[in-house]
Amino acid sequence: MKAKELRETIAMLKALKEQAKDTAVLDAAIEAIEQDALWSKEGSGREMNIDSTREEFENLDYYKPTDEFDGVVIIPTNELHDSGFRCMKFALINGSEVVGCVGGGSDIIHLNGIGGFGKYNKDFDETLKTGKTRRIDWAIDCLPNGLIRLFCSHKLDIDKFIMSDFILYVK
Repeated sequence: MKAKELRETIAMLKALKEQAKDTAVLDAAIEAIEQDALWSKEGSGREMNIDSTREEFENLDYYKPTDEFDGVVIIPTNELHDSGFRCMKFALINGSEVVGCVGGGSDIIHLNGIGGFGKYNKDFDETLKTGKTRRIDWAIDCLPNGLIRLFCSHKLDIDKFIMSDFILYVK
């Protein structure tokens, strides 16, 4: 199922949930579909790194990260988001090795959470407590295959569910 179809199915189930008397079954169905939208496989079944071809990245199946990661390769898809912008999927990178592939329905990337305050505003809370901010070095380069890699001086984390927004957090 493509990302747009998954979004439409989830929206339909949520609308049905509002009308249903017993929502437990619908809650379980929504959660299962959202999980499947994010993780369709446990591993890619092949070794890939930042030297892989653009075609290999474009054909990369979605799968759970097998390791921590410190960067992403941004892979534009041919699917348009409801916003009119093109959707992206993201190969998760640890050093130069691909360790996961997520997204597909995202048309925007938020760095270190929406607003830049970290997951659950932890970076903002720490700054308020100590008066110090943590130095985070972000960088972007263009791989030989023409894809863009975004990487960081720290390990990264993502939200459990990725729908319209792809949110990267600094660990």
